[in-house]
Amino acid sequence: MNYLFDSMGLSVREEWRAEVKHYFMLSARMAKVLEAHPLDMTEDLAPVFRP
Repeated sequence: MNYLFDSMGLSVREEWRAEVKHYFMLSARMAKVLEAHPLDMTEDLAPVFRP
């Protein structure tokens, strides 16, 4: 994970690295779900983004 932070030019405080890693991995998993089921996900999330 440190390599990833460095390659992206991110500077993360040591005490926050675990949290940042957790949210990064969570967002990566969500992206995979969205890619696998795009229509289902967009229909479920559509009301959230509509005014």
